[in-house]
Amino acid sequence: MPSTLDTPPAWLSPITAWAADAERAGLTHQTVTNRRGALTKFAAAHPEPWTVTAEVVAAWLDDPAPWSPTAPRVMRSSLHTFYAWATDNGYSSTNPAPTRGRVRSTLPPAWAEALADWQAAERTAGRAASTMAKHAGRLALYATTDAPPN
Repeated sequence: MPSTLDTPPAWLSPITAWAADAERAGLTHQTVTNRRGALTKFAAAHPEPWTVTAEVVAAWLDDPAPWSPTAPRVMRSSLHTFYAWATDNGYSSTNPAPTRGRVRSTLPPAWAEALADWQAAERTAGRAASTMAKHAGRLALYATTDAPPN
C-alpha cells in the first residue's frame, strides 16, 4: 500500500476521516486498508480531491496502468464510497464515481468470438442459461483484465 507520505496534503484529512467513518460503519479493517490504498494511488495522480469530475474518474478507470495491481472493482468502489461519504459530509456537492458498471476495457474481438462459440457449445450441451451467464461473466471479466488469447 502506498504510504501517507505519497498522499497529497489536500487528501490526508478527508481520507483519514473517511477511513474512521467506514470502520465505524462496519467495514472490516482489511477492506478499509485496501480502499485506502486505492484512494492513495488516485490521490497521487489527482492532488485536488474536490475538483475531480466524472470524466476524470472515467478516464482513470479506463486506464488501469497507473493503479495496477488494484482490482478494477476495488478501485471503482473505493472512489465511489469515498465520494459518497464526501457528499454526505459536505466536502463535495457531487459524486463523480460510478456506482457500478463496467470499469474495464471492452471485450477484445478475439475474446468476443471465442465467448460466442463457447456459449453455442454450452447451449448445445444443454447447460442452464443461468450457469452460462455466470461463467460468461467471469470469462468476460478475465478477458478484459488480463492478456487476450493468442
